[in-house]
Amino acid sequence: MTILEPSTNEPPPASAVRGARLGVTPDQRRILYAIVAAILLFFIGGLIRPGFSSPSGIAAVLTVACFVGLVAAGQTFVILIGGIDLSVPWTLNAGAILMMSTAANSDARMPLALLVTLGMGALVGLCNGIGIALFGVPAVVMTLAMNGVLEGLTLGLSGGLTCASCAAYAPPLLQAAAHGTILGIPAILYLWLGVILIATFILSFTTFGRSTYAIGNGPRASYLAGVHVTRTDRRRSASAIPTCSSP
Repeated sequence: MTILEPSTNEPPPASAVRGARLGVTPDQRRILYAIVAAILLFFIGGLIRPGFSSPSGIAAVLTVACFVGLVAAGQTFVILIGGIDLSVPWTLNAGAILMMSTAANSDARMPLALLVTLGMGALVGLCNGIGIALFGVPAVVMTLAMNGVLEGLTLGLSGGLTCASCAAYAPPLLQAAAHGTILGIPAILYLWLGVILIATFILSFTTFGRSTYAIGNGPRASYLAGVHVTRTDRRRSASAIPTCSSP
């Protein structure tokens, strides 16, 4: 008796055929869909609220998007290896309070404030990485616990108080970076583009970046191929969180 095996030469889906004819991969097609949807939402927003599509409205949207983009740049390293980081919210708050209190409304203290804030972010990421990679704590548990620790420290040290004139504590240089423009474009957009270029270079042209992709595809296979998975996890966590503390 002859056992007929199912044929493996099934025709590809029609959508894949159309994409191949256009020279577009499925991943690229999904990105195009997202871009088209964003453009449509932009025009719809302009129709609903005329001021939305004005130059000032676009600048406001770009400014807010840049803060989200800075966080996303760091979290890209986490997502690529299949991880998750829930310590972002209070890392942002702690970083903002630490930078303002260190700068003390002085441009001369801005380099110190920036180093202290980035150092705090790196320390938070390193603690997350050690807990996850060395002690085997699930990423959800470790990062959520870290978020709670940062919340307690931040509220405890600040007394949970805010003030209407807190912007006065921000040095003029920092205010210009957040709200100023260069050639009519928000200054923070240039910072975001710089961070994106650095992250792209690290992921595309460095051993650390290639190891990150390899671990995301398969930690066990990466380990057998000679990738130091634990060390890469620690470095990845320590490098991802500073972008969350910098905004």
